[in-house]
Amino acid sequence: MFRQKRKPLTKEVEFPANLKELGYLIDENDVIRHKDAPTEPFNYYVHGKSSKWSTNSERMNLRHKEALDECCRRIVLKRLAKLDLHPLTLPAGAAPTERHVPILASSKLASAFKILLLLPDPQRSSLGIWSIRKLVDDGVRVGSMQQVVEAALATGYDAIVALNPATLCWDVHSARALTPVSYAARDRTLHETNKLKDLALYTIPGHETPEAHIASVFDHLAATVRTDARIDFIAAEYSGFLLLQFLGAHWATWQHHLHAGVFIQSPHHTSDLPAGPFRHFVRERCRNYVPDHETARGLRMLPDMSRACPLYSGGNNWIELVLCHVVDEVMGYFAAAWDAGDADRAWAKLNPDGMPDQFKAAMEGAADKAHPDAKFDQAQLVDLSKCDLADERPGWEVPGMEEIRRMAEEAEKARAVVEAERKEDEEKRIAERYRRIREEEEKEVEMRELAEAVGEVRMHEDSLRRHGTAAADVPAGAGAGDAAAAEKVRPEKRDVAVQKALEADTVD
Repeated sequence: MFRQKRKPLTKEVEFPANLKELGYLIDENDVIRHKDAPTEPFNYYVHGKSSKWSTNSERMNLRHKEALDECCRRIVLKRLAKLDLHPLTLPAGAAPTERHVPILASSKLASAFKILLLLPDPQRSSLGIWSIRKLVDDGVRVGSMQQVVEAALATGYDAIVALNPATLCWDVHSARALTPVSYAARDRTLHETNKLKDLALYTIPGHETPEAHIASVFDHLAATVRTDARIDFIAAEYSGFLLLQFLGAHWATWQHHLHAGVFIQSPHHTSDLPAGPFRHFVRERCRNYVPDHETARGLRMLPDMSRACPLYSGGNNWIELVLCHVVDEVMGYFAAAWDAGDADRAWAKLNPDGMPDQFKAAMEGAADKAHPDAKFDQAQLVDLSKCDLADERPGWEVPGMEEIRRMAEEAEKARAVVEAERKEDEEKRIAERYRRIREEEEKEVEMRELAEAVGEVRMHEDSLRRHGTAAADVPAGAGAGDAAAAEKVRPEKRDVAVQKALEADTVD
C-alpha cells in the first residue's frame, strides 16, 4: 500500500504594504500607477501567468495584489478620518483581540438627526471602499467612499454610517477581520491551523453572513440614534436586496426612521417585498440606478413594475462606476426629498412612477411602425397597460395609466393590421405553393403517359421483329402517335419495318 507524505509548506514571499516600496505612486489624477509605467493600468500578472491557482507565480500575484489593496485601505481610512468617519467595532466594546467587525461611523452619530447609510456590495468591497478594482484603475476618490461622503456632508447630513458586509472572515493570527480574497492571500503556512472550511475558527458572532451583518448594524443603530432620527440610504447591488429583506421583516420598527433610499443595480423583485406600507415606501421614496449607456445619465427609464421602484440610468455599463457618475443626481434627489416633507402628493411629483417624458414620443410611435421614434416594444406597452395595483392600494393605480392604456389600444390596432397583412402574405405564399404542386403533378402525369406510350411502341417493335411483319401489313393509322413518341425516345433502335410504316403513314 502506498501513501503520499504531505510536504511541509515553505514560507511565502512577503510584500510590504507600502506604495513606495511596491513601486507604485498616486498621480495627479488620483490614480494608482507603477512608477516605471505611469501611463499603463495596473498589471495583476506582474509575476507571470499560470493556469493553476496553486503555482508560485499565481500565489505571488495574489499576495502582491493584496499588499497593494492593504495600502489602498490605509490611504482611504486616513482620508475618511479627515471627514469625521472613523472605525467602529461591532459588537460594541469588543477588545482588539476579540472577534469583531469594523464599520465606519461619524463621531456625532448619537446626536444626529439626518443620517446616511452606505451599504457596499458584499462581493467586491472593503471597509470604506465601493470597489478596490475601480479604486486602483479609476481613482482613489471615486473607488472609495470619499466622493460620496464629501457630497453627503455638503448636502447637510449630520452623520454617516458605512457598513462592511465583505469583511467577515476572522484571522486568528492577525486578530482582525478580512475579506475572503484577503484571507486566501495569507501565507500558506498559516492555513494548517486556520482552515477556511472550519467555520468555528473564522466566523464572527452576529456577522456570520452579510444578512447577519446588516441586522447587527441596525441593532446597534436602534440602541444609539435618536428616537426622531431620519435615515436615508445608498445600497449597492446585492446589499440592496439584503437591506430590503431586513426592512420588510422589521418595517414596523423602522418605518418612522426611514426617509428615502437609492439603490445601485439592486436585483430585488416586487415579489420579494411584502405588500402594504413597506412596498408603498419603496415605490414612492426609492430609486434604482442601473447601468445603461443608451439612456442619458440620470434620466428616468421605462417603468418596470417588477423592480418595485422607478429605474434611472447610470449612464454607463460598469456597475462599479454607476454611483460615482450619478452622485450629484443622488444627492440632488435626497435634498429635494427633504424639501418635499412627508406629503404623498409632493413625493409623487418628486419620484413619479408613471411614463418618463423622453419615452412618450417613442410610445406614440409604437402605434405607427413608420414613426422615426418607434423604439418602444408594443408587447411591453400592452403588458404595461394591464398593470393593476388595486390589491395594494385600493382605488389607486399607476399615474398616467389612462394615457398608457390609450397608447396600448393604438399599438394593439397597429399590431392587428400588421397581423392581417402577415396572414394575407401567408395565404398568398400557400396559394403559390399549391399552384406549383399542381403543375408538378400535371407534369408527372404527362411523363407517366409518355412512358406508357413508349412502352407500347417498344412492345409493338418487339412484335414486328418476332413475326417479321412487313410494313405494308401494318394498318395506316395504327401506332402513328406511338411511333412519333418512339422517334423522340429511341430513334436508333427502330427496325426497318417500323421506319417504312412511319413513312407510309406520313405519305397517307
